[in-house]
Amino acid sequence: MDIKAVGVNKVVNLYRDNSKVSRNNKIERKSDTLEISPLAKKLSGLSIDDINIDKTKEIERIKEQIKKGTYNVDSKDIARKIINSMKGRGI
Repeated sequence: MDIKAVGVNKVVNLYRDNSKVSRNNKIERKSDTLEISPLAKKLSGLSIDDINIDKTKEIERIKEQIKKGTYNVDSKDIARKIINSMKGRGI
């Protein structure tokens, strides 16, 4: 019976080869990312104070209609806005 001894160099080489394989098998962890769309960036820069809404023409038109007696408002629209306003206040 012939038993060959395992040399130290062979063991070291096997260990080195095994460690190379395990280094290559490491999984790269990806981190979470958050991306804000260009539209969202534009919207975040806006504020109510920046928006100048000129409603003088609309107000004058309504005043004229009231004077003439031609101003009509849908009662369902009024009721809907009252309910939505109450919901917003938590009433």
